[in-house]
Amino acid sequence: MANVDIWDELSTYEKLPATRQIYDVIHSIKLITGLMTDEAAILKDSGRRCVSDHLFCPQAWLGDKMFVYPEFKEYEKFLQGFFLGTCVVEVTSAENDGNKLSALFTENFVYTHPLQRYTESGIRLTTERKKGTLNRQYSSLGELVQFPQFYDDAVEGRDTLRFETPSTPPLSPLEERINELGL
Repeated sequence: MANVDIWDELSTYEKLPATRQIYDVIHSIKLITGLMTDEAAILKDSGRRCVSDHLFCPQAWLGDKMFVYPEFKEYEKFLQGFFLGTCVVEVTSAENDGNKLSALFTENFVYTHPLQRYTESGIRLTTERKKGTLNRQYSSLGELVQFPQFYDDAVEGRDTLRFETPSTPPLSPLEERINELGL
């Protein structure tokens, strides 16, 4: 990330190889979201395997967003953006090959939001992994995923990113008592 200051000067031809090594690392890490497309659910019911689709298109996310915003020079914020890129949805091979899901970035390396990608493709998702598609509930991506504020800010092209401080829920009286006792 030492060259973040010259990133905008690079052509798409130069950006893709520059992000490839990090993409290879991200591609080897798959944080399972528990989401699958309706077609993937049907495929799984038939006993066949699905493939993983990186929801945030990590090569473009890194290249068009993470390398541009100085906030990602901070290690903790970099980790948030990095691990966001590792989130996957189970899809069919046909969906993943671009037959149904369009790319998240254009030839000019302009990044778009996954909501747009999945909405335009008409893909419904489910979190129900049990066999039997008749009883599954399907939803749109926007109904199932709450995107972090910094991500929405980056996609919208804001000048600065807003990182939310994770909040912990208050302890119950029992949990407070356990903490007091040191158990």
